[in-house]
Parts: sequence; C-alpha cells; structure tokens
Amino acid sequence: VEDEPDVSVEIARLLKRRVGHLHVAASGREGLRLYEDHHPDVVLTDIRMPEMSGLDMIAEIRKTDDVTSVICLTAYEENGLLMRAIQMGVHGYLVKPANPAELIETLRLNAERVFAHRNLEKHACRDYLTGVWNRKACMERLEVEAARARSTEMALSLLYLDLDNFKILNDSYGHRIGDLVLRRMCDLFQARLRATELLARWGGEEFLIVLPDTQLEGARALAEDLRVTLEMDRPAGMRVTASLGAAAFRPEESIEDWVARADTRLYEATRRGRNRVEG
Repeated sequence: VEDEPDVSVEIARLLKRRVGHLHVAASGREGLRLYEDHHPDVVLTDIRMPEMSGLDMIAEIRKTDDVTSVICLTAYEENGLLMRAIQMGVHGYLVKPANPAELIETLRLNAERVFAHRNLEKHACRDYLTGVWNRKACMERLEVEAARARSTEMALSLLYLDLDNFKILNDSYGHRIGDLVLRRMCDLFQARLRATELLARWGGEEFLIVLPDTQLEGARALAEDLRVTLEMDRPAGMRVTASLGAAAFRPEESIEDWVARADTRLYEATRRGRNRVEG
C-alpha cells in the first residue's frame, strides 16, 4: 500500500516473482478493500497516504485480525507515527528507500510466522472430519462479525443447515458412507462461498454458514443455491437433501438468540416437508 507511484512500481517489480499473490493499492482505503477481499498473510504499507492513512487502515485491520503481519514503510521524520503504528500491533518497519534484500528477508520471516500460526490455528479450530471450522471457532467468528455489524451497521446473515434424514442414511449404509457424504457436502459448499464467508460444523449433521455483508434476501438465495447443488450432486450415488433456515442479525439481540432464530427457521423447513429454505 503505497501512494508514490515510483516506489510502488519498484516494490511490485521486486516482489511479484517472489510471492504467491501480490495486490497493490495507492491509498489506505483501497488497501483496506483489498485486505477484506483477499485476506493476505502480510501487508506492507506506507504511513502517510491520501483518503485513509496507513495508521487508520492498520486500526481497521486490527479490529478483527491480530494474525496478519503488517510491515510499515517509514521515513526518519516519522518516528512519532511509527511509535503509534507499533502500539497498534505492526510486526516490523523499514526505512525508505528500503534495501531490497532487507525487504525480502523481512517479508519472508513474517510470512513464515503467519504460516506457523495459521497451521496451529487450523488444527485447533477445524472439524477433524470435514476440515471446516468447528463450533468453538464459529462462535468466536460470530462474536467478531456481530461486533462489526453493530459498529458499521453493515448487513450480516446466518444460515442453519441440517442434512435430511441423516440418521437413516447412517443406519442404512454405515458411518463410512455418512462421513463421505458430510465431506462431499462441505467441499461443494466451500467452492460456492466467498473468502469472507464461513462454513462451520455445529454438531453432527448440523452446520452454520456465516455471511458478512449479506442481507436476508441474499442469504435465502445462497441457501437455495446450496440446497439445489447438494441434491443434484448425489454424493455416494445417493439423493441427499438438506433443509436450511436463514436469519439476519439484529443489533439488539445476543448471538445465542440469533442462532436460535435461524434454528427456528430450520425447524419450520423440516416441519414443512424438508429439502427447503425458510427465513
């Protein structure tokens, strides 16, 4: 994130063959948008920029993310701003003009730190069978997204999903086939979700899908798409269906009440014949 074109071009040229994905922004606001779209492992940013400063961008990132490494580019006369950045949780800084070897080494070390952290996080936060997020991680994400929705007044929705008659499937074909169906369903759904959306195993054959920046109408449309996708896929050669309940977040309610409303909509879908969406 750099507003000086010459500096930005030079750094991009240096890095584009050394990193998996490189995104370039000319302001803090643009950088924040790219961060929200791509969730990079490392953010390299100038401090003084138009529209939104590097400090303001870092503050927004740190509201929900204390893992992504943030490296600041600074000038000698910006020591006061640099101290503020350090207090916000940046992981390093480089003085302009950055030495290429030092820049690459700093980014490498920080990328390795993030990889190690996320690898540990993955094992602690993932469901062992399906690989999607587990209930504990989902609750933490729900709290973060609810706080964000309250402060920004942005939309937030939730889907509560249950595989229809899954106990009968398990009893008839065995748990090996049941496990295969669960994994296949999760793979199908993950492929249709955005990077900012979260699929979690809530328990047994019940799953939650957290949908930031999504109105209830959009959540219902996605739920219908997922329902049809699963039914048409026929995992393990069988017709498998799901019922889904949708609920938009209300700032005045608790997480538990929000999830309960989505669960109530799921119950309605089940009561009205299964393989349908309510909300």
